[in-house]
Amino acid sequence: MMNIKENSKNKDAYKKISHLSVDIKRGIRESFYNIGKKLILDAKKACLKQPKHGRTYLIRLGKSSRRHVASAAGEAPATITRNLLRAHDIEIQGTSRMLFGINDRVPYGRALELGYAPRKLAPRLWLKTTIDENEKNIEKIFGKNIKEELTKK
Repeated sequence: MMNIKENSKNKDAYKKISHLSVDIKRGIRESFYNIGKKLILDAKKACLKQPKHGRTYLIRLGKSSRRHVASAAGEAPATITRNLLRAHDIEIQGTSRMLFGINDRVPYGRALELGYAPRKLAPRLWLKTTIDENEKNIEKIFGKNIKEELTKK
């Protein structure tokens, strides 16, 4: 067992040790926030990436019309109204969990990601792909943010 005697020289060490848990938790929450922002940005970019290779539709806009190319299976969804882009969201739950996905404002988001058998809609998996592509960035962000919190004075 280690025995430490208190003196004026090690007060800073005591202070750092007593705040260690709080600092690590703050670093984890900050990491979740930064990771979530990056995942949302990359998922939106995937939806906007062109060209798509699905069916082509004619969209009528009053007297004029334009072509819309839908996404094919395995591609990120194509967007017409941009509701799907606005629905990307994160939720940070303490220091143990972060949820990333599509919020409830877009009820078809789950069907796009996972597929929907009754309508023969194949999965798009753009959220899973976004997470997989950012795996190394996630590790770096956690390390950087926790280290920054621990080295703050």
